Amino acid sequence: NALAQPMELRLADGRVLPLNPPEALRAALADASPRLLVLVHGLCMNEHAWQRDGQNLGDFLAHELGYTPIYLRYNTGLHTSTNARELAARLEQLTHAWPQAIERIALIGHSMGGLVLRGAQTYGAEAGHDWIAALSHLVFLATPHHGAPLERAGQGLHAVLASTPWSAPFTRLRRLHSAGITDLR
Repeated sequence: NALAQPMELRLADGRVLPLNPPEALRAALADASPRLLVLVHGLCMNEHAWQRDGQNLGDFLAHELGYTPIYLRYNTGLHTSTNARELAARLEQLTHAWPQAIERIALIGHSMGGLVLRGAQTYGAEAGHDWIAALSHLVFLATPHHGAPLERAGQGLHAVLASTPWSAPFTRLRRLHSAGITDLR
């Protein structure tokens, strides 16, 4: 789909972080601290979801705790496992190209973003990625670890609609949702 969003790591000012070549990343992060903060948005959002009333959570944590905030933008329509694997690989690239040795990595995920982070941590550990050793904080905000109630209710409604010949045609509408939303069940 031409509207599909590719996964990108971004700075607070919206610039995309170039992971290759590593020299371009180091130049973009010349003032980076040894503490990395990655913020991952929820369903149908982007990095602007971390702003409210002119304040940005990443900027606040950078100022208060000395982290360098990086924002993930990703396609929430893809399976969370697909996004998690790609994020794990990008975090590995990012930590190897970081301008200095990373002391700590903190990850904050909102809703679906928390599921992506949990998966990235699992895939990173399975692959033996170096960034896992620096992971100090994994924060989940409104993450549906046991499934999203609304998605489960929608699945129940789908079963009821499919049970009668008069409403069965409406079940086709249910099949129009994305893989990412299915994963929320």
